[in-house]
Amino acid sequence: MLSLYLSMIEDPVDKLQFEDLFEKYNLEIMRYAMALTGNHQDAEDICQNVWMIIINHFDAIKVRDNEKIKAYIVKTTKNEAIDFLNKNKKRQFMSDENIDNLDINPNSFDSVLMAVCQRETVDTIYKCINSLDEKYRDVLDFYYINQSSPKDIAAFLCIDVKTARKRIERGRAMLISMLIKRGEGNVDQI
Repeated sequence: MLSLYLSMIEDPVDKLQFEDLFEKYNLEIMRYAMALTGNHQDAEDICQNVWMIIINHFDAIKVRDNEKIKAYIVKTTKNEAIDFLNKNKKRQFMSDENIDNLDINPNSFDSVLMAVCQRETVDTIYKCINSLDEKYRDVLDFYYINQSSPKDIAAFLCIDVKTARKRIERGRAMLISMLIKRGEGNVDQI
């Protein structure tokens, strides 16, 4: 697939830069798309779409520093996955019959959030996350979707690790509250 992408770029220097970018981020894009869709074939389609977007905007991307490139790639992958899922109506992570068999500790924020997430559509959860302030939205994206550690999130967002942890904690509480208010879940039922 890399050879196809490289054939779309004329400048030899740009080809080398794109090849380096591809080698560095292709696996991450695929993992992120897999985490978002739960399906290998869908993740491959999303991955291809992301690389096409990167090629189409390569002149603007190649002049950015590595942190901004990574942020662009993560956001592009997330947006492509959401668009893909909406177009293909693949919104349910688990069937309702499997959810009834889950053993959940209602006192744990993570278990409550995971139970609600397993019950609801990807679209609903992303709408709630995207309605949060950017500082909470970004850390929740990295923490839950990209499965980054608070230390990695702090480094990527240029904030203190304690700040990253606090934003995860507050963002998680806001997300749970928002989902419950929308009628998407009930702590007593979980």
